[in-house]
Amino acid sequence: MRRKLLFLTPALFFVALFLAALFLLPRMVMADHSSHLTYQDFSEIPVLHGGRIRPLDSFARIELRTLSGRDKTASGDSAVEWLAQTIFAPYEALQQRVFLIRNPELQNMLKLPKRRGHLYSYGELSPGLDALRDTIARIAGTPQKDWTQAQNELIALQRNSHSFKQLLSAVSLLLPLAVDLPQDIRDKTGIATDAALTYLDALKTEEHLKQRVIALHAQKGAEIDRYTAPELALVEAAFALEQIAREGSQSKLLRIIPPAEGENGQDWMSPWDAMLSGRMSPQNAGLSNAWRTLAAAYQADDTAAWQRAAEQARDAGRQLAGKQISASRLAMELSYNHTAPLKKSALLYGLGFFLMIGSLLFPKAFPARKIVIATLAGGAFYHLSAIIVRVIVLMRPPVGTLYESVLFVGLICVLTGLLIEFRRRDNAGLLLAAISGAMLGLVSLGRLAGPDDMNVLVAVLNTNFWLTTHVLMITAGYAFAIITALIAHLALYLRLFKRNEKTDLLPALHKSALIALLFTATGTVLGGVWADQSWGRFWGWDPKENGALLIVLWLLWVLHGQLSGHIRRFDMLAGMAFLNVIVALSWFGVNLLNVGLHSYGFIDSVFWSLAGFCAVETVVIGIPYLCLKYEKGRSA
Repeated sequence: MRRKLLFLTPALFFVALFLAALFLLPRMVMADHSSHLTYQDFSEIPVLHGGRIRPLDSFARIELRTLSGRDKTASGDSAVEWLAQTIFAPYEALQQRVFLIRNPELQNMLKLPKRRGHLYSYGELSPGLDALRDTIARIAGTPQKDWTQAQNELIALQRNSHSFKQLLSAVSLLLPLAVDLPQDIRDKTGIATDAALTYLDALKTEEHLKQRVIALHAQKGAEIDRYTAPELALVEAAFALEQIAREGSQSKLLRIIPPAEGENGQDWMSPWDAMLSGRMSPQNAGLSNAWRTLAAAYQADDTAAWQRAAEQARDAGRQLAGKQISASRLAMELSYNHTAPLKKSALLYGLGFFLMIGSLLFPKAFPARKIVIATLAGGAFYHLSAIIVRVIVLMRPPVGTLYESVLFVGLICVLTGLLIEFRRRDNAGLLLAAISGAMLGLVSLGRLAGPDDMNVLVAVLNTNFWLTTHVLMITAGYAFAIITALIAHLALYLRLFKRNEKTDLLPALHKSALIALLFTATGTVLGGVWADQSWGRFWGWDPKENGALLIVLWLLWVLHGQLSGHIRRFDMLAGMAFLNVIVALSWFGVNLLNVGLHSYGFIDSVFWSLAGFCAVETVVIGIPYLCLKYEKGRSA
């Protein structure tokens, strides 16, 4: 009974967590926390970011993840709601806790209070960043390899704060001014007396206002006591306009205005870029007016006006962009964001894993084997649909980054496990699918992708045929090598517990090992062909090349040793099981080195995760291996 409770407690907890995540979280994401405004049409507005055109919802998610590491704010607002508040109500956004700072040393440097969640507002950060301006400049002037962890995070925080300030002033030229102009100057704008003025309206009087202030300064100097109240209001208005223009001129992040017809070779512009470059043309006037109406409707909490303006901004942006965008791909990406298929697949794999363990340990308590199959198949469906959507949206093969390789390898492992189960029907394939799906699903939910998991590749990665085939082959090789290692793990423990006579996994192990050898060897050769065409050399002893070769050599060594009789059966099983460590070092380990063409820099979290995995694997493989070796010695 105690053993059952030890299993049932975490299993029931995971089931409850899964149901909450699957059914409650999507409703929470779609809920509106700040007002009665709806954000569907606003989310669909096209924006150029990261080298490709995305829906505004994707842009908001990336920016919020960059700052806070999550898709929602601490108050429960979705990313697109947070973006709307940031650009339309910047004074309120200054108090939103969206900056994630975990490092205690950095918190002390910025004189921040300790709090749960480690989230801080820009208003809290700003004084500390200003005080550390000289320190930041000195750090930036030294080689990055010499930076401490706190210094790295400080520089990243400085960059993030700059991006946040760009969002704060992204549409400030369209927002109502916090100060009013003297009536004689206001009359020159042509705006009604009771109407709110924006920077664009006041721009018509800018030169006249400057001349008035210059004349005042020449007459009364810098002594404030000599100025009347109307004169102070005049100076204050001039200073406010100058401040808005200074901050707005640096706001280039929100590029929502496509080039007008005839502007071949021009890029998308932020509202400030369009105004300052004189590219506010009649063709994009409709888009600018829609955004101005959006700003006014947001501040007035006018649902009807907001909805109409959001539709107009979306349609005007698409019309101006013309053939540059595909409405169907934008809609597909938006649906992908809201559905979160990869999170659902990871949860289903995890649930399948616990149910599978339960059905093996307690067959009477968990008799429904078909439920496990349905759960894993559901996870595979979400997984496959996510990869298909990504291929369509990005218009390139499914593997181009380290994160995408995890997704691709995980899907192959799960499908292979289900295929093995279809052929054997002894639960071995289900166990392989559940373990590989849960393990790689957990990796994919980590920080491996960064804030943007659908980024654009450099041209050579996106178009080169040999590179594409090489990456697909080598990642497929990773998948079959992992399946081979998991089969070897299972075979080792079955042999240890004298169950191998009931489940003979050696034929499946040999087939999987040969398939892994085929794909890794072919992928390695294709990588050399690509390198020869791109860099003029077939092999350069790059760490990634060496890692791929190591997998090939390891498989050859174990297979040949077993065939020649130099390696005993349980030695072969241990060698094949250790293939997981070899793959992990080749797949992730070499990327941590600060040398070679595949170096992503040293990342503490990845290093310790990798080291922990290798240590655990060594123990998991070593226990049955040493026990079998001891029994073999005693029987001899």
